[in-house]
Amino acid sequence: MDIRLPIPKNWQDFETICHRLWTEIWNDLDAQKNGRQGQSQCGVDVFGKPIYSKYYHGVQCKDKDNRLGSVLTTTELENECNKAKDFKPQISAYTLATTSQRDEGIQEFYRKLNEDKAFPFNVNVWSWDDIEAEIAYRPIILNHFYSNIQIPETNVAAIRLNRHSTKDHFHAFFSRPIISETISKKFKSYLMPLVYELIDNSYLYGKASQYEIKIEKNKIVLKDNGIPFDPISELDASKASSKSNIGSFVFKTFLDKFEGKIKATYTRTDDFNVLKFIVDDTILNIEDNTHFELSVDLKEAYGRENAKHLASKIPTDKDEVVLNVTDIFNVSVFVEFTQEALQRMTDKQTLTISLPRHEYLSSFGSWFNDDRLTIKMR
Repeated sequence: MDIRLPIPKNWQDFETICHRLWTEIWNDLDAQKNGRQGQSQCGVDVFGKPIYSKYYHGVQCKDKDNRLGSVLTTTELENECNKAKDFKPQISAYTLATTSQRDEGIQEFYRKLNEDKAFPFNVNVWSWDDIEAEIAYRPIILNHFYSNIQIPETNVAAIRLNRHSTKDHFHAFFSRPIISETISKKFKSYLMPLVYELIDNSYLYGKASQYEIKIEKNKIVLKDNGIPFDPISELDASKASSKSNIGSFVFKTFLDKFEGKIKATYTRTDDFNVLKFIVDDTILNIEDNTHFELSVDLKEAYGRENAKHLASKIPTDKDEVVLNVTDIFNVSVFVEFTQEALQRMTDKQTLTISLPRHEYLSSFGSWFNDDRLTIKMR
């Protein structure tokens, strides 16, 4: 979807747009703006914990007026990264979002920073080109900030990635509302790992520099400009091991899972490998109605109200609920959390909690007289 959105007139609006955008990309409703004007922000304007990471990510918003020759520089990027080293807790990924246009020199610079592991986090830059492309696929954000701009409705979602694209780019695509409206969360859980493996293989073995994903109704098209390679006939899952051919295993498992419901074809067109899936409508909307799994970090929880907020994420329409607790700071909060979870659940549901091994928790299972609860120590 090629559009041109006007750049926000002030840095406050730009920061708000970035906050709304990354809240959706990360699928983290608790993503927050960091502090307020005049406070030290350690180079981070927006922070949150992506659904695909147990660590915090940070975004710095840089409003640049290209009309006045103000553009992002490598020195500025490096300075902001140095500030972000002091953000607590430590972030694992750092994105500088700017109203500047995409710049090859900046891209090369932050790639070098990542290759040299110059910072304790991965560095990335999102230009206004990247940002407006994502806003265009997000009706709530678009209508809120650009209600006077009409964009033609489309049932096609597409993205072009390269070998330096980050997980945020990948997950941003699959978090677009149009994707959620097209395919179910359950089918997405099979499709995303498959696409990720195919992308990785195309860069690593196919020498590709570009990868495209397009989803339209029941058609999924994957393209790369690597050397000719037909994954349907050339991937061999029998060679899969912990050391190699994992992509072959994922590809075969995907086709076997939906045998008779998906038609896969391969062509070589205009120097591109084109892998196309025609998907039966019945599997686009498959859902798992029996199992729900959630990872929680109780190190960040303080007090009963916070525990109740975390427990509110547990659905009552799943037979089995599995909670992976990554860390615990306050044992009493964890007890409150578990009590809230059990009170919220129905009599027919079961709750399995995976806990880190610790002396404080050795007797935890006996504190609750509830047959629905199972405690597993890691």
